[in-house]
Amino acid sequence: MKRILRFVGCCAGVLTVAVAAGAFLFSMGLTDARAQECDKMVVMSVTTEANGVLQAPSESKVQFSVQVDGKTYPIFTDRDTVSEALKDNGFAMGSLDHLSGAAAEDVPTDGMNVTLVRVSKKTVTETETLWAQTKYVLDKSLMAGEYVTRVPAKNGSIVRTYEIVYENGVAVSKTLIGTARTEPVHQLIAYNEKYSFSNSRGQQVTYSSAISGVATAYIPDGKWGYTTYSGNKARPGVIAVDPKVIPLGTKVYVKTNTPGFGDYGLAIAWDIGGAIKGNKIDLFMESYDLSIQWGLRNVTIYILDDQSVDIFSLRGNEVFIR
Repeated sequence: MKRILRFVGCCAGVLTVAVAAGAFLFSMGLTDARAQECDKMVVMSVTTEANGVLQAPSESKVQFSVQVDGKTYPIFTDRDTVSEALKDNGFAMGSLDHLSGAAAEDVPTDGMNVTLVRVSKKTVTETETLWAQTKYVLDKSLMAGEYVTRVPAKNGSIVRTYEIVYENGVAVSKTLIGTARTEPVHQLIAYNEKYSFSNSRGQQVTYSSAISGVATAYIPDGKWGYTTYSGNKARPGVIAVDPKVIPLGTKVYVKTNTPGFGDYGLAIAWDIGGAIKGNKIDLFMESYDLSIQWGLRNVTIYILDDQSVDIFSLRGNEVFIR
């Protein structure tokens, strides 16, 4: 195949094809000066000769369309590849971009439709919490019902790193590229079991410590009336104690150790007495008959585990439990 020139000469009114401009002028009997006088002589195009047959010439540029970022644009080009044509028209392809409808190396042709797919990547992390658990261990060295944190809790995590690929702003793939794991630290709490007993009504009462002692009963007198040492009014459920043994304000349960008799029950240490020393306590009674009925009894004084209870609402109208 060889390249030739096609000329149209208006002066001679003849279309002649030759291998070179000089040969053409010579075949027409024209000198260069004569040819210049033919102001309508034009070089039209470059064509080819294949297998000895001259091919019809074509226009020098092709037109195709490209869709970019949701819009369609016409492209006019005489470039050898689609990517070059796009670059010439301001649509340079990024290193990750690709084409749909043609390959970047394809020769542009008239009427082809090409889509430029913009590709980008983004790295993101996602965190999953590994929740710390609480573990309990029995420790008899602690007070009854006591809880002590030996090891504080600290949550762990799994951090996963992903690479997300976007095409024209839409995520098309998500690939796990890394994982980092931090183990949780579980909380460790030491405790000692709460002590409990069954009262004369069969109810379970929890306590932190117990004192063996004796209990007498007293009633309002003419000197002090219902006034207690703490300033609170005496009523059933109030007891006098030795503050060195049972601090004022302590809530207790007084359980009788005499068979066949009921407990005094829930009480609060609001009073003291001259004769109340050591492990001896005095129980308030509303009447002389009740105090005589109680008399002197061996008791166990349980220091309640829950010092927030309202003993008076729990006692109700009971003088003591029979």
